[in-house]
Amino acid sequence: MNQEKKYTICEACYYRTVLTPSGIYPCSYFRGLTDGTEIPTSWENMVKIRNSEINKINPSKQCKHFCARNKINECINILCRIKKYAPEFIDYLGWPIDYGNDIEWM
Repeated sequence: MNQEKKYTICEACYYRTVLTPSGIYPCSYFRGLTDGTEIPTSWENMVKIRNSEINKINPSKQCKHFCARNKINECINILCRIKKYAPEFIDYLGWPIDYGNDIEWM
């Protein structure tokens, strides 16, 4: 089933990364479709590799298939566009988001 996505970043990948002996896959749907990545040597290295791999994926172009995480991505993308944030909520999620200069904290 095709499923169009209007967002260009899959925020769910930050929480659904698959770590295997052959490398890191930012999404389980991509596991086995590529050769994997370099093998991480530390936690910091794993996060760096994961973020690099996530940045290579544009869901609006590469993920036309059904994705179980589509609804949560739509929700997160709506939250990212809101100009008022509750710091506790953002910290709880651990989002790697640049908040910018134009936001207001509740």
